[in-house]
Amino acid sequence: MENVLNQLNKDELYFNVNTKTYSLSAIKEASYRFTNECYIFLENISEDTIKVHIKAKTNINLNALTYSFMNELIEQQIRFDLDQKFGGLRDKIIEKAFSHKKIE
Repeated sequence: MENVLNQLNKDELYFNVNTKTYSLSAIKEASYRFTNECYIFLENISEDTIKVHIKAKTNINLNALTYSFMNELIEQQIRFDLDQKFGGLRDKIIEKAFSHKKIE
């Protein structure tokens, strides 16, 4: 994984995310989960690439934070994929649990 992170200065860096691998929803959700620790700016740089800018709010290890962000991105994509695959089933289970009628 060479040159994954591009350091701009001591508290700011960016990296690119391929939208063929990660959905925009997963990228946004992962970004949201880190807004307490850093400022995040998403930039659409091509049809299949989002540039993620991260700027630390405090004196933290920005590289470690960024790799945690990447792990969160994987988790959010898996959640998104599972929701796409099984979301309808989950909805039926919830509907059945809270209703008195039969679901077919």
